[in-house]
Order: sequence, then structure tokens, then C-alpha cells
Amino acid sequence: MIALLLGLAGFSGLASPGVSAWRTPGRDGKACSSCHSPDGIELVWYGFDEANLTRRASAHLTSAELSAVVGFVFNQRSQLKDAPLNAQTDRPLQPGGQPLPGPTAEQRDVEFQQRLAREIPVWSGPDIESLSMAIKARDQILNVDLFKLPIGIALNRISEDGFHGKEHATIAHWIPDVSLPFGPTVYRAQDEYLSDPTDANLRHLDEVVNQTVGEGNDPTERLARIKYRSLLTLQHQMRTGRLVLLKQNPFWEMAEFGRLYAGNSVSDLAVPPELEARKQGGPTTDQQLKDLRLPWYWLGWALDPGLQRIYGVRQTSRADYFTKTLWSDGPYPAHALFMITRKQLEQGFNPQMWVLKSPQRFEIQYSFLLLGNGLTTHEPVLEPSRSEFRHLAANSFRMSMWLLLDSVTRSGRAYRPESQLLQVKLMSEYLRQIHQMTRTDQTLADRLTANLKKAGREL
Repeated sequence: MIALLLGLAGFSGLASPGVSAWRTPGRDGKACSSCHSPDGIELVWYGFDEANLTRRASAHLTSAELSAVVGFVFNQRSQLKDAPLNAQTDRPLQPGGQPLPGPTAEQRDVEFQQRLAREIPVWSGPDIESLSMAIKARDQILNVDLFKLPIGIALNRISEDGFHGKEHATIAHWIPDVSLPFGPTVYRAQDEYLSDPTDANLRHLDEVVNQTVGEGNDPTERLARIKYRSLLTLQHQMRTGRLVLLKQNPFWEMAEFGRLYAGNSVSDLAVPPELEARKQGGPTTDQQLKDLRLPWYWLGWALDPGLQRIYGVRQTSRADYFTKTLWSDGPYPAHALFMITRKQLEQGFNPQMWVLKSPQRFEIQYSFLLLGNGLTTHEPVLEPSRSEFRHLAANSFRMSMWLLLDSVTRSGRAYRPESQLLQVKLMSEYLRQIHQMTRTDQTLADRLTANLKKAGREL
């Protein structure tokens, strides 16, 4: 990971010629700061060269302004300890910079499954036959760093530019595609943040941006706001090493935008003619929107793995759409199994993820992993990967039943007991039909069923 030496103690805001040029509207009325971070740190970090910076900015700026902006970026780059990253190959927040190897989703998912087996040995080991084993598996799963675990899903690049090939003519990247209407209020908040880049000042800047920009008048403007808020999160991580969850989780909002607008045309999105021209000849509009879904669902979940801060319909906070996208845009069965298993554990056992101050109880809710035939339809085709996947699924179900049995036995209460009874039934059917159900498994399912039928409902 690049280390950045930030010489911002003497930051002088609009008094700096570089910052002044960065914020000055060009011939088309657009400023660099209307689409990029407060000081362009992403251009520093990802090593855009002078030729690319000049080509992109020359459409907006005069030669004098262009010279000041390029000098501003390269002056900051001189403070890097290490060489900048390659914007074409290194993907922001992608563990290892690139997805796991493999030409197909199925192959990359098998690679991920093998990583899980090494990272979480209790989960991939012998059948989980006791509460103590379930607790060990739970703790190992919760201890996995989601931003260090390599994944098979290719996250979006920092910037896409059709100049580098038609496959790059896409909106599936981090940089807003249309400028945002910033002014003195936003710039004052930016100056405060740059002078003292605390989490509180980042949240204040984000709130000012939200108040200034609003929801936008059309889908393309709304997407630009979501991208800018996502970029604020990323640039803060570059600057401080900390990933901060902003209000409403912009990463998740990006995925929801891709899901909700998939299938729409350019005209439906109110794409400006100049943007449409830049994206001509590349992936279809529908494909570009699909490319915004799964990568950003994964990032949004990794930032809030319990999905406790997701606002909107229950299906999205329950990860229904996320799970379905892991099937449809892959399939990624091992990714789906790990995600939904970890999500339940975060909800039930990680107080830092809780919205309410009162302790939460563990709840089994495997979403579309159990509902429908996704688990068996999309499992790995070849052995031994298929048997290994089935073992992981079976042990996830055993662990969940042991943990829920312990919770209900001690408290006498449960969230949505009728729903959890259905989950126990579906898990038992999987164990019987796909993975040999042991006597211990049957006893566990019977005890849990009896306790759920007697449990009081937890609101």
C-alpha cells in the first residue's frame, strides 16, 4: 500500500495558485474540483501522467490554468514515499489491487473458496458438532479483514477513459461524469477538511455537499452525487488510512443505482450529449449499469457488513438483491455463502455494527441462499470444489443452528421465530439431500425447532 506524506499543515486554501486553478471554472464552466476530490489526491495516488492530465484538462482550462493544475498534482506526487499505482491495473480498495485469477466467474469463485478454507480452518474443517466449535468458527469468520481478503469480483477502476480503448468507454468508475454545482460553502468545508482531515470534518464536508447538491434533477446528476460521496470516502482512506462510513453508505447507493436503472436507455438517464459521445462504442448502457451493481454491493457490504445502516426497503437490508446479483452476475456461490454468513454474525455478535444501543440477538436469515434453488443450481460443477463447497454450506448451517439454539435457550426470545423455523426446515432439507445429515445434526435441528416454537417474539 502506498504511503503518502501529506504536507497539509500549511495548506492555504484559495491563496494557493494550484488550489485556485483547481477550483476555477474553465471555458465550459466546469472546474476540476467539480468532479474530483478537494485536492485531486486520487490523481496523485494513481499516477496519471502529464500527457493524460493535459489531454483531459485541456478541454476545460486555458494553458496557464492547465500548467498550474498539472504542477499542483505533480508537486503533491513528489511527497509520495513509494511509486504511484497504475490506474489501469490497480483497482481502488481491491484487496491485492486486482481480482483473483481466472477467466470466468466460476473459476475466480473457486479460488475464493480455497482462500476461505485457508483463512477459516474451523469452518472448512470437521463437521461443527458443538457450541464450542460453532463459537470458534464464528470468531474466525468475524476476524477476517474484508479489505484484505482477495476476491474474485473485479471492482471498478478509479477512472475510465475511452481514449485507452472502447472497453473503457463506461460510467462504471469512481469519478463523477458530470460536474457538481460547488461554490464558497463547499470550498470552505473543503478547506477545513484539508487543514485538519479528521473523520468529523469529513462527515461535515459530506453533509455540506449533500445540502448543496441535493438529489439532483435527473439520474445522471444523482449518480454524480453518489460518486462524489464515494470518492470522498476513498480519498480520506488514501489520506489517513481510515475508511469511514458516511451517512446512507454511498457505496451501497451506487449499487442500488445500477440495479434500479439497469435496462434503461441513455435518454432515460438524461445523459448529456457530450457524455454520451465520450461513451460511444463501448459497453452497452445496460452493461455499464450492471458493472455498477456487484462491485459496489460488495464494497458497501464490506464497509457495513451487518447492513445495519442501509435505508430503504427491507429486501436490500436483508441482502436479497445483493445475493441475487451474486447469482446473476457471476455466479459467485462461495462469495454469496461467505457474505450472508458473515452478515448474520455481524448483526448478532458485533456491537460496533449495531444501530440500537440495546444488545441484538442472533437471527438466521440466509435470504436467497436458501430460498429458491440458487444454492444447488450455482454450486461448483467440478470436484473436489463441489464437495468442498457443500461442506462449507453445511458447516455454516450447523454453526448458525448452534448459535441460535444457545441464544434462544438463554433468553427464551427470538426475532421472527416463524421465519427462523422455515430457515431451520430448509437447512435440514439441504443437509439431508445434499450433505449426509448426521444424528447430531438431526438432534440439533429438533432441539432448535422445539425451542423456537416456545420462544417469545423479540421486537
